[in-house]
Amino acid sequence: MGRMEQMQYIFEQQNISEKIVFQRSLRQMMLEDYLVTDELMRQLDDSNYQFPAYRPEQELFADERQLLVRSQDYFSVKIHYVDTEVYFHKHDFVELIYVYRGRCDHYIENILNKIVLRENDLIIVNQNVAHAIGKISKDDVILKMVLPTAFLQQNFQYQFIGNRLVSDFFSAALQEKNYYYGYMVFRDRNKNCVKTFMEQILIEYFEQQPFYQEAVKNLLSLMLIELIRKDLAEKIELHQLSIGTIPIQEILQDIEKHCHEISLSTLAEKYGYNESYMSRMIHKITGQSYLRLLTENRCKKAVRLLKTSGMTVEQIAVECGYSNVNNLYRILKKEKGKTPAEIRAGLS
Repeated sequence: MGRMEQMQYIFEQQNISEKIVFQRSLRQMMLEDYLVTDELMRQLDDSNYQFPAYRPEQELFADERQLLVRSQDYFSVKIHYVDTEVYFHKHDFVELIYVYRGRCDHYIENILNKIVLRENDLIIVNQNVAHAIGKISKDDVILKMVLPTAFLQQNFQYQFIGNRLVSDFFSAALQEKNYYYGYMVFRDRNKNCVKTFMEQILIEYFEQQPFYQEAVKNLLSLMLIELIRKDLAEKIELHQLSIGTIPIQEILQDIEKHCHEISLSTLAEKYGYNESYMSRMIHKITGQSYLRLLTENRCKKAVRLLKTSGMTVEQIAVECGYSNVNNLYRILKKEKGKTPAEIRAGLS
C-alpha cells in the first residue's frame, strides 16, 4: 500500500470511529470529554441542558458560564469530524491543529478574531484559551493533536530554550492558569515539511507498532525543530492574550514587601515561570526592568527608615538588602541626589 492509499485508509477508519463517537448521547459525551460542574450535572440530570453551539444571532462569544472545558490527560491525534458543531471552549491541554487538506477557520476568544489556516498551516493553542474551529466541508481534512501538559513537561520543557519565542510559549503552556502566550501559528512555505512528519505521526499512532510512543515523540520533536529552523529567518506568529492574566499586582507587591531578600529566581519559582520569561513579562507590562523595580523599592524603604527610625545607616543598608553600606550611599546619591545624613536631616 502506497503512502497516499495508506493515509486515505486511516482517514476513512478515523471517520468511522469519530462518527461513532459523535453519536454518543449528550450526557455521555459531556461526562467523557468535559469538566462537569455541579450545576452542569444538575442540568444533565434534569435533561434540560443544551450544547452551547455558536449561532450567528448570538453574541460575539459565549457566556463565560457556558464555556466548556475539555479535559484529556493522554496524547492523541485524530481528524476533526465534519459534522462537529462550532462552539467556543477551553481545554486543560495544549492543542496542535494542522490543515492536511483544504482550509480551516479558527476563532480565538471571539468570532471577530478569525485566523484562516490553509493547507499545511498549523496552529498550537495554549491551555485555558477560549477558541472555536469553524465549520469545515467534507473535502477538508483537519488533524487535531492533544498535547497534555505532563507530556510536554516530560518531553519538551527544555528542548527549545535556544529559541526564545518557542521556549516562552512552552514555558507558559505548562502553567495551569498563569498563561500569557495564547497561540502560535506556523505557515509552512515548504509544502512537504509538516505534512511528511504529520503523516508519519498519524501512521505510528494509528498502527501502534512496538515503540510507537517513542517514535511519535521523536517525530513531533523533529517536526517542531524543522519549523523553528525555517522560521528563524522569518517571523513565527506568536500571539499574546490579555496581560491581565499575569498577576502583576501580586508580583509588584512581593517585590515591594520582600525587596531586602527577594531574587528574580525565587520570584519566578513562586509564580511558576522561568527567570527569562518572568523578566520579560515584568518589563513588558510595567515598562521597567526587574532590577529597576527592586532598586526603586529598596531606595524607598531606605528613605522611610532614615526618616522614621533610629537605626544606623549600616543597619538600614542590611534591612534594604545591601551587605555593603557603600552600596546604599551610592544608590541614594544616584536616585535621590543626597547622602543618608542629608535625607535624615530633611535637607532639600
